[in-house]
Amino acid sequence: YAALNAAVVDSYVIPRYAAFAERTAVLEASLQEACADGRLEAGESAAAYNDAMDAWMAVQHLRFGPALLFLRYDRIEFWPDKRGTVRRHLAQMLSERDPKALEPQTFANGSVAVQGFPALERLLYDSDDAVWATPFGCRLAVAIGRNLHSIAGGLLADWRDGETPFAQVVKSAAEG
Repeated sequence: YAALNAAVVDSYVIPRYAAFAERTAVLEASLQEACADGRLEAGESAAAYNDAMDAWMAVQHLRFGPALLFLRYDRIEFWPDKRGTVRRHLAQMLSERDPKALEPQTFANGSVAVQGFPALERLLYDSDDAVWATPFGCRLAVAIGRNLHSIAGGLLADWRDGETPFAQVVKSAAEG
């Protein structure tokens, strides 16, 4: 099993988390560029969103280890949302327009409902609500992109780097 664990980690897990980190970096940059004029046009970032979501789909089933730390999984994909929490929390943020809420640390410690793909999808594609097209809505989309990239980078780092990377824990499972 040690060889299998090593092969799975090196050939499957790490490359997919690396792709997720790369795609969220592109998404973040795309959102920043699309918001240069203060108004986000969904089409400008749709391809980057789709690519980042595809990369997430390649790892979303890995619901153990670093994905569980800091509620990362829920922060990336708060779903299913049976009670409309994403819509309510987005509406609240958009109505309050508090720039401090978008600061990286504050945003990462806020509601998980607005930190990931479901919230960004609503901002990009919900034709029923054009409030996102405001400058604050644009900054909110950028904050979500930045947050997704930060989480993806943290996942990759925890698997691959540090004093005791999770990859090493999985590879050495037979030892203990």
